[in-house]
Amino acid sequence: MKKYFSIVISTLALLSGIDPPENLNAVGGDRQILISWDAVEIPDIIAMREDVLLWISDATNDYIELSITTTEEISDFSFAILPDLQLEVVFGNAWGGLAATIDFVISVFPSGQVFGWGSDPIPEHFAGVLCYISWDVANTQGFIDLEPGLFWNYSYILSSEIGEPFYYSGADLYYNIYREGEFFQWGVTELFYLDDDLGYNETRCYTVTAATPDEESLPSGMICATTDHLYDCNDPFAMNYNHEATEDDGNCEYYPTGDLNQDIILDVLDIVMMVDIVLGETTQ
Repeated sequence: MKKYFSIVISTLALLSGIDPPENLNAVGGDRQILISWDAVEIPDIIAMREDVLLWISDATNDYIELSITTTEEISDFSFAILPDLQLEVVFGNAWGGLAATIDFVISVFPSGQVFGWGSDPIPEHFAGVLCYISWDVANTQGFIDLEPGLFWNYSYILSSEIGEPFYYSGADLYYNIYREGEFFQWGVTELFYLDDDLGYNETRCYTVTAATPDEESLPSGMICATTDHLYDCNDPFAMNYNHEATEDDGNCEYYPTGDLNQDIILDVLDIVMMVDIVLGETTQ
């Protein structure tokens, strides 16, 4: 049964968009074709509607990355990180990002509650990484969400927006392979794929898309390759005939003339068979 893959594009997907992989290459070999392509980067969110937009922009096995866009200064804040229970997460310390370059403290509780304050505010019109937060995550395959919090500009509360939940799978971005225009292989995390269940002198064409659980890019350009020929005897009347051979190598071997039982020996058995054939034809 053919497999087809569909992805519902979220609001976040419409704001960002993923470029298709480029520089596809395909090399045919011994009943296999190796395809490769360049890496694709996940772009940052490029639009916002509130004073503050906060989202999880990346997640690895060791940390999550929090990014923020502002239109006003932020003097302090509080919000919570809400991972799916099956991930079994314990959060650690915050480090790096903008907070590390200014006098702004971010405190993280193991449960995911986050507080931030400092004598230097988060500046207005900032867009980039706020900080990284270490975590211990026991499992893969789950969403990480943010609970709407409070963001203050000293004396008043700012309007804020939380980005779409981030799907953590142990691999931030993966690739889907299409063969002859039909879905063929999904979830490839390397920059290559070996299609090794092919015949000799078989031509296949591929496209590749980059994907996250929220969106999928347009397909790359198509690339085609042909597997190697099998050079051997391809004459069905030869005694060393190879039915898989795609090109004759000129080394076919034939049974001696008169070797009726095809044992490569001319002897009395061949004579007996010849007599039987003659007598049988005469009787008919």
